[in-house]
Amino acid sequence: MVKPAKQKAKSSKSKNSKVSANAKKRSKKSKLLLSLAGILLLSIIVFSSSVNNGLLNWDDDRYLLDNEVIKELSSENINTIFSTFYFGNYHPITTLSFAIEHSLFGFNPKPYHVLNLILHLFNIVLVFYFIYLLIGRIDVASIVALFFAVHPMHVESVAWISERKDVLYAFFYLGSLLSYFYYLTRNKEIKYLLLSFVLFILSLLSKSAAVTLPVILILMDYYMNQKYTLRLALEKVPFLLLSILFGILAMQSQNIDDAVQVISNFSFFDRIFLVSYSVMFYIVKMFAPFNLSAIHFYPDKSEGALPFEFYLAPLGIILLIWLIYKARSFRKELIFGSLFFLFTISIVLQLVPIGRAIVSERYTYIPYLGLFFIVGQFYNYTINGKFSFSSKIKSYITYVVVAYVVLFSLISWNRVALWESGVKLFSDVIEKYPDRYYGYWSRGNSYKNEANFKAAIADYSQVIRLKPDYYEAYTNRGLIKDYMRNYEEAIADYEKAIELQPDYAEAYNNRGLVYSKMKEYHKAITDYSKAIELDSTYAVVFYNRGLANHNLQNLEGAIKDYELSLSIKPDQHSVLLSKGLAHFALEEFEEAENSYSRAIEYKPDFAEAYNYRGVTRVSLQDVQNAVNDFTNAISIKPDYSEAYFNRGLTQIKTGNANGACYDWKKAVQLGNTQAQALLARYCK
Repeated sequence: MVKPAKQKAKSSKSKNSKVSANAKKRSKKSKLLLSLAGILLLSIIVFSSSVNNGLLNWDDDRYLLDNEVIKELSSENINTIFSTFYFGNYHPITTLSFAIEHSLFGFNPKPYHVLNLILHLFNIVLVFYFIYLLIGRIDVASIVALFFAVHPMHVESVAWISERKDVLYAFFYLGSLLSYFYYLTRNKEIKYLLLSFVLFILSLLSKSAAVTLPVILILMDYYMNQKYTLRLALEKVPFLLLSILFGILAMQSQNIDDAVQVISNFSFFDRIFLVSYSVMFYIVKMFAPFNLSAIHFYPDKSEGALPFEFYLAPLGIILLIWLIYKARSFRKELIFGSLFFLFTISIVLQLVPIGRAIVSERYTYIPYLGLFFIVGQFYNYTINGKFSFSSKIKSYITYVVVAYVVLFSLISWNRVALWESGVKLFSDVIEKYPDRYYGYWSRGNSYKNEANFKAAIADYSQVIRLKPDYYEAYTNRGLIKDYMRNYEEAIADYEKAIELQPDYAEAYNNRGLVYSKMKEYHKAITDYSKAIELDSTYAVVFYNRGLANHNLQNLEGAIKDYELSLSIKPDQHSVLLSKGLAHFALEEFEEAENSYSRAIEYKPDFAEAYNYRGVTRVSLQDVQNAVNDFTNAISIKPDYSEAYFNRGLTQIKTGNANGACYDWKKAVQLGNTQAQALLARYCK
């Protein structure tokens, strides 16, 4: 009887142990979910105002407003997205995401900002989960995810629609790292390696910065103590080959679109200090994110030397390397985190000085994970006694981490608000760099878009003061003066732009437009012809010259110009309308009707085209269809008095006097004086 009793006691003890283990597991899972929920909630609060931000005249116009391939979600456009470069980039999945959003929401900026924020939240989850799996500690995962979530250097990537490519490529990049982790920890099941590879492809198709992933996989092998075998090496070959391929594609895309603007006034010796400075800049800003700016310009080397801090930067790097060497018990963490940061930031370190910015805050979105990892592990080692710090220091470190999270959140909250508009954003750039022309140039463009013409002129004038040879500033200032009907001064600005850049077709076109407004059509045609000579693909100039010929009653010449414009860009509804008017004036009614019909085909809500096609159909004795056209014009544009007037004229021909009188009364109410006489005659 004794043995069964002991067995029963053992069984009961085992059962209690399992219950206890399950309870601990549930508690840990609850803690994990609560931590993650808190981080996501804080992130939503910090970035909440971004969803109300608008479209900026800084890449948003090029990636969205001026990007024809996203305006119709067709198989032809999707093929174009995946088979061509655009604006110096190849990121088809990013562009496809814009096309899908446009098909659903048009150019309403809110859905675009909302998706950016959602992707950032997903990335936070992936970061949290990846670090938790790698380290096995919720506190470390929480610190890394918190810093990633609210760091001010990440604001650009989330609050700027054009940086969709950052949050999108990071989503697939992090997913690939997670899949590779599972591959290493789950008996090297090939399905996880294949999933990692597929996610890598998606990341590359979102942004070429993903080319660094194969090196990070090798770094993970090191950190996770993988025995390096031939199999482990060969597994990386497809990743490396794909990385090389997309690296070549990235370079080709920039060269084809002339996106690479090499700055030549820096020597090879200078570049050593420029790169060193960039590395130290990113490290310092991770801990002290102050004096941030949408653009950090290259240093001014006008006096022959770089600023003093550039020469100190290599010493800072040497010091950091020495600290890593001396940190014995923490060396592996430092090596993994530092190399993660360096490998992922390396492709944007401007080894060849390009563009106007030496560093960009958005470039830290993935690379900072390496530095955040070091911070999280430092916290872990300190709290758990792996470092011989006093208990007082241990108690302070948690407060320091919390203080940093609060500081980062407040700075990010304030910086998100700057991305509301171009005026706010570039005013901040001007505050940080008052002697650089580009901030004034961009803010001037923002003021122009907002029709704040006086402020725009003031900014363009400041650009000219800082950079007297910047011909585009003269052109834009001339455009504003044209809007303000200050024609003589506008012409003077265009002439200065032409003097500085004699092959500048846009300046000739714009000066021609001013001459046309002054009814000096012959001078206008001379300018338009010069613009065409400089750029035979400039479709709008043919149209403008056609209008000038039209005004000179050279209708055949006008029609020829309209046709040339349409041969370059067939879907120009305004050109088709003008071509129809010219044909109508020549009593070529069938050609006129065809032009109006094509205009309506390209712009179904083109009220004017319906109206003029109706007039043309009256001349062709197609009265009923003419009435239908006038009705369509009115339904599109209810205050279109001319359409009411014309429909009344047509209805009187059909004997519908009541309908005609109604239309003329409506036309009179809308300010059409011609209808008054017809009312007096037919509607007593």
